[in-house]
Amino acid sequence: MMRSFQQRVRRKAVLIGVGDFLSSDPLLARHRLPGTVNDVRHLESLLNRKYGFAQPDILTLVGKVATRQRILDAVKQHLLVDSKGVDEALFYFSGHGVLVPPRPTDDPKFAYKALATADVETDN
Repeated sequence: MMRSFQQRVRRKAVLIGVGDFLSSDPLLARHRLPGTVNDVRHLESLLNRKYGFAQPDILTLVGKVATRQRILDAVKQHLLVDSKGVDEALFYFSGHGVLVPPRPTDDPKFAYKALATADVETDN
């Protein structure tokens, strides 16, 4: 169905920036990303000014508060539960990715890729 020009497109976004980690592991400390908060703030401003995202419809989690559970909760609540009738949804992540080794029942030549949340742990 085509939307008339008078009808407003409803948009929601969850923006995540992880550059610091809760763990004191030296491996993680060496891989800090100082620009992730700026990435999120600049995108938030762009979405608001240029693409018409209303400020209350943009949820941001940056730094050490961007834990696995908080990210999952934000996506569930902001992009799924609270988004009835939303036309466009955006999930953005600025940070590291990690490879998760396959489980014993998985094909050994595959590894899973995941986002490195603020509470990521290494297998040291």
